[in-house]
Amino acid sequence: MVLSVVNAWGTGFLDDFDRPDGEVGNGWKIWTAGGIEPKIVNNEVLIAGQQGGNWRRSGIYRPVEDETRFSFDFKADDNFNVHIELDDAETLDTYATYFEMYAWPGGPFSYGFRVLGAWSGWIPIPGSEMIAGQYNTLVVEQEDTEFTLTLNGQVIGTITNNNFSRIGEMFIGSDAAAGIVGSLHIDNVQIGIVMAEKAKIPSPKDGAFHEDTWITLSWKPGKFAVSHDVYLGEDFDDVNDATRDSDVYRGNQAGTFYVAGFPGFAYPKGLVPGTTYYWRIDEVNDADPNSPWKGDVWSFSIPPKTAYDPNPADGTEFVDLNAKLTWTAGFRAKLHTVYFGDDFDEVSNATEGVQGGTPTYDPGPLEREKVYYWRVDEFDGFGSYKGDIWTFTTLGAVGNP
Repeated sequence: MVLSVVNAWGTGFLDDFDRPDGEVGNGWKIWTAGGIEPKIVNNEVLIAGQQGGNWRRSGIYRPVEDETRFSFDFKADDNFNVHIELDDAETLDTYATYFEMYAWPGGPFSYGFRVLGAWSGWIPIPGSEMIAGQYNTLVVEQEDTEFTLTLNGQVIGTITNNNFSRIGEMFIGSDAAAGIVGSLHIDNVQIGIVMAEKAKIPSPKDGAFHEDTWITLSWKPGKFAVSHDVYLGEDFDDVNDATRDSDVYRGNQAGTFYVAGFPGFAYPKGLVPGTTYYWRIDEVNDADPNSPWKGDVWSFSIPPKTAYDPNPADGTEFVDLNAKLTWTAGFRAKLHTVYFGDDFDEVSNATEGVQGGTPTYDPGPLEREKVYYWRVDEFDGFGSYKGDIWTFTTLGAVGNP
């Protein structure tokens, strides 16, 4: 499926590979030098099997026409790396100039350039570890001679190469030593255009939890911005639709950071735990008729004072009989009181529980094929906050899962 993409990018395309198992198709070419043919399996591209040649690649690639940004989701389970190559459009006939990156499961990325045949060598990127066995998202953006690399919403590097002109072809795949068995999953490939006039790279990153009642928002300005209109509120639509006469408009400024949660700023009494805030930066240049350039809506959340994110998750079945219970502590919680049992009402109404200083609880050996309920009340030194009732079911009788 090819979908139009209109967001922080210019209009481009997205391939989510949601089509029948088999050949990749849809304009993609496949590379099988490593002896493995990439195929669509369960609505994603799967490169799996035994590596047939020493450090020979298997993957998918396609031409790029004037696009300057791409992203994709990937999961490396075991012994295969993820390997990306962007070939310079001016040397596609000889592949003399290109930019590439790779990472092993759980390890950091390294990058390198070949410029007219001269190789830079592999250069590690500190703090760029991928998460093994889970889906990661990598975004690569080219603006003039600069590449910005973002992994799982966090900028991991900005790399300059004055000899790279523009992207002409992109490759995603894997390589390994001969005989190695492994797999790489690829999904949701987007190719588009960096809209240099828009604000980007928000801090905190979009969707982040922020554990304080004040915050400093910052961003990378658009290429033509002289000043910035700031919008901040508690409703996505209010912020997305806002204009300068809206309540969530916080003013125009020259700087690329904004403080909230202090007297004299937005939310002077502090940000509220358990609340999600939305913000937008419009880039302004009164000398340009295209100004202002509306920004994307980003968000951050202040954690609730109550416990959240239980493990096992609420409603989980087939829980191990020796499971330990964990959760994410409420905002500034110092003490946790756990109530545990097999009766919903008793757990909900209980007033005496087990106290502890860490967000973990060991209920002891559990009975087979039984429904349990649990609750965690948090105390932050000023007040106690009653938690939700969570439930899980243990493994069934012998022979069941």
